[in-house]
Amino acid sequence: TLLMALSNQTGALVLGCGFFAPIILALMLHEVPRGKILFRTLYYLPAVTTGLVIMFLWKQFYEPSASGLLNRVLAFFHLPAQTWLQDPKLAMISVVIPLIWAGVGPGCIIYLAALKSIPEEYYEAADLDGAGIWPKVRHITIPYLKPLIIINFVGAFVGAFRSFDFIFAMTGGGPLFSTHVAGLEIWYNAFLYLNFGYAVAAAWILGSLLVGFTLWQLRILSRIQFRTAEA
Repeated sequence: TLLMALSNQTGALVLGCGFFAPIILALMLHEVPRGKILFRTLYYLPAVTTGLVIMFLWKQFYEPSASGLLNRVLAFFHLPAQTWLQDPKLAMISVVIPLIWAGVGPGCIIYLAALKSIPEEYYEAADLDGAGIWPKVRHITIPYLKPLIIINFVGAFVGAFRSFDFIFAMTGGGPLFSTHVAGLEIWYNAFLYLNFGYAVAAAWILGSLLVGFTLWQLRILSRIQFRTAEA
């Protein structure tokens, strides 16, 4: 129970924000009339950057002084400066944002490839019926992408439990345990407190959950028919 409670907040943020962001971005880029390759390249660039560089880059952005980049942006809009990673109310979302920023590009490219495989006849028929943008997304795009969305949801769920390295380097679980997740709980008990029994039991529970979701993902993959999208 404690293990799951420690990951509820970060898991909800990563799934709630990081899972839907690639879908929304892919739908937007799919409708861009010009410069598609340029925009796709720009959004994919963070994915080719190492996690260490991203971590230190965003730590500079979150500089709590008035000279910090994000605080300068707030000052431009006449808003008060924030302490970001040092604020228990903002620390978790401040850690999650770089994770989403770094991962939205690859997910977006996958959804874009899937969108290209949807027959244009479906959209043309919807246009003849007078359907707007949202009805077409709801009744054509989402059902067609449903298998891929389920697969990515499982992957996003597993990835939500793998945010230990970013959080460890950026906050160490603080302040006031506001970013203390399951991975940190296991690491601290194993290597800092030398409570190996508790750490091994927690790791087995967490690993069993992830293995179960991975098997579910493989079961879904075995029933999906993949099609080649047009370039």
